[in-house]
Amino acid sequence: DTDLARPAVQADPSPPDVRPREQVLPATLTIVEDDADYREFLAQHLRQQGVRVRTFADSNHLLADADPFGDAFYVIDLMLPGVGGEELIRILRLRSEAGVLVVTGKVEAGVFENVLSAGADMHLAKPVSLEQISLAIRAVYRRVVRQRSDVQRAWQIDADRQRLTSPDGE
Repeated sequence: DTDLARPAVQADPSPPDVRPREQVLPATLTIVEDDADYREFLAQHLRQQGVRVRTFADSNHLLADADPFGDAFYVIDLMLPGVGGEELIRILRLRSEAGVLVVTGKVEAGVFENVLSAGADMHLAKPVSLEQISLAIRAVYRRVVRQRSDVQRAWQIDADRQRLTSPDGE
């Protein structure tokens, strides 16, 4: 007797669709970096990826800008003229939930802990590649977008209309 009841199994020669989810960068980003060459290389790299980038050589110029808190993301050096990087992060956190990435050459003890305690989302130590910075921005921004989405899915109270809306909109 031969086993004719069992169909032959053939391996699918095409690999499964394993494309990564689209990695989104923020639409707007501010770089606060006193090294002009580094600032411009990073800005150019991000602009080539479709990000609208504003640059500032120091924190005072950012804070004096007409809209210092309006961007979706900030890349900040710590050793800045004017308000120091850690204090700038604290100021940003008072007015914005934007992503904050610190890219710095400051290597003193406690730097990592201090910037995260000040409100930064991530810290990268120089030297670091432009691609690593892009990946870090994507990772932090993914969290920011997810967090906003979670807030939008919360119960909402409209006191004027005396209406309570569930996270699914009902």
